[in-house]
Amino acid sequence: MKRSKNGFTLIELLVVIAIIAILIGLLLPAVQKVRESASRLRCFNNLKQLGIAMHAYHDAFRFFPSGGGTAASSTMYPNGENPAVRKFYFSWPFHIYPYIEQGALHATLGAINPLTDITGVTGGTALLAKLDTSPVASFYCQSRRSVRLYHGHAITDYAGNAGDAGMLNGVIIQINNTTTSFVRIANITDGLTNTLLMGERRINLATMDTGTDFYDNEPAVRPAGDCDTLRRTEQVGGVWTAPAFDITAPSNTNFFGGQPLCQFGSSHPEGMSALLADGSVRMMTFTINPTNFRNLCVRNDGQVVTLD
Repeated sequence: MKRSKNGFTLIELLVVIAIIAILIGLLLPAVQKVRESASRLRCFNNLKQLGIAMHAYHDAFRFFPSGGGTAASSTMYPNGENPAVRKFYFSWPFHIYPYIEQGALHATLGAINPLTDITGVTGGTALLAKLDTSPVASFYCQSRRSVRLYHGHAITDYAGNAGDAGMLNGVIIQINNTTTSFVRIANITDGLTNTLLMGERRINLATMDTGTDFYDNEPAVRPAGDCDTLRRTEQVGGVWTAPAFDITAPSNTNFFGGQPLCQFGSSHPEGMSALLADGSVRMMTFTINPTNFRNLCVRNDGQVVTLD
C-alpha cells in the first residue's frame, strides 16, 4: 500500500504565489488611500489650528500678521536676496508662535522688537539661527514630507494668501516699511467665507533638500519677498494660475524653471488643503476655475465666488 505524499507540487505553489500577488495588488491601493486620507486629515487639522492662531493674533492686535518684509528700493536691498542684509521683518509663522503652543520659540527674542533688523542686534544672528532650525510640526504637510530640517532649515508647507500679482490685495501681505497697512477683518469686504486666508505651497519635490528652488529655500520665519511663506495667483498666457500638483523636475532648480511663480499647490492627489478667512478648511480641487480662484484670492474686488 502506497503512502500519500504531503506538500505542494510546484504548480500548486506557483498558484498560491499568484493568488497572494493578486491580493496584494488589490489591497495596496486601498492601503495607500487610507494613508493619504490620514495625511489629509492631519493637514486639515494643521490648517484649522493655524486659522485659530491667525484669528487669535487678530483679536490681540486688531490685524492679521504680515508676510514679512522685503526691500522697498535697491538702496535698501544692496545684495539681492541675502536675508542677512535686508531690513528684517519676521513673517507670519513667527508671529503666531504663542497661539500654537510655541511660546518658548517666540520668547527667543526676549525684549527685541520683532519689527526690527535682528542681524543688527547683539547676539541677533545666534537668535535667528535658533529660529531657523526649530521645526514646528503644525507647519508640515505629511503627505509631502516628514517633520525635520530641509536644506538645513525649519520650513513651512503652508503659505499666506497675498492676493494676485501685486501681492497687496490678499490677507497676508508683505510689509515694505513701517507705514504699510496691515490687513484687518474690516478690509476683507468680499466676506470671510469668500476669501482665501492660507493654502499649501506648490514646490519642486526633486529639490526639497537642496534649497535650489528659490521659492522653497528659506526658513519659515524669514521674510516672504520670494514667496517662501506667501503664495498668489497671477496671469500666465491670459489665464489665472490655480493650485496644481507638486512637480518633480531635477533640471528645474529655479522658479519651477519659469512661469508660473509663487503658485499654490500640494502633494495631495485631488487638490490643495485651503483655509478660508472665516476659519473653515476645505479641499480645493486642482480643477477649480482659474478666474474663480483669483476672485477667492482677492479680498476686496466684489466678484462672485463659487466654492462648490
